Amino acid sequence: MSSQTGLVSLLSQSPGGALSLFDRINALLKTPGLKRFRATVAYARWSGIGLISPNIEAGLKVGMEFQAIYGVANGVTTPDSLLYSLYLQKLYSGHTYAGAVEDQYVNSTFHPKLFEFKFDDRIIAIIGSANLTGAGLSRNTEVNVEVECKSGNQFEKQIQAAWDAMRQNSKRITLPLIRELKESDDLGSEQRDNESRRNKSGKPQINTGVRASPKPLFAKVLDLDNPTMKAKIAVAPKAWTGTGWS
Repeated sequence: MSSQTGLVSLLSQSPGGALSLFDRINALLKTPGLKRFRATVAYARWSGIGLISPNIEAGLKVGMEFQAIYGVANGVTTPDSLLYSLYLQKLYSGHTYAGAVEDQYVNSTFHPKLFEFKFDDRIIAIIGSANLTGAGLSRNTEVNVEVECKSGNQFEKQIQAAWDAMRQNSKRITLPLIRELKESDDLGSEQRDNESRRNKSGKPQINTGVRASPKPLFAKVLDLDNPTMKAKIAVAPKAWTGTGWS
């Protein structure tokens, strides 16, 4: 469908359905000519990032920019997702920004879901309900709108203004910030599914067969050639166990 903005399509995901949002994101990440990928979400977890990380890294290797802003101190975003940002910053200069936003008010939540793909002549934006988590990209019922428009379009300018405002309110992700959040028990855990309600009714779980990146995050850190860099990242929060975050 076309509009004054550009091409508009609906991306509807449902449990066990034909569409998984991570497939569409991966397809766009692999599209020739991609110059920049941006993601800003309320919740980020390795279970979601790992579904698209191989293509993020492949893009960074050939000069793509990757920028991210994640909500933190919400009990869902995990240390692994933040640690991965540090990993990318150390290895790829194209990872130009990784920021974190903590809610300023007790009754107001940082809650955006935006994925933007910039090419020389156009941008593609996916905006809707899905967070950068395993559930958001593969299992949940989610509705997102994909918009494609020419570069310089008013819609692109509006997205840029929104991004600038969110970045201004964010803190750059650093080791001290991860330690602070982890020690205050404000982050989620990859071992606990903080996104889903507790299963008090005995309802079954859906198995989509989807797995995150086959290479565990900690193995990525172990692959670093620089021993000093490896040590700094590996011991980020004191609760790192070597196989996951406790």
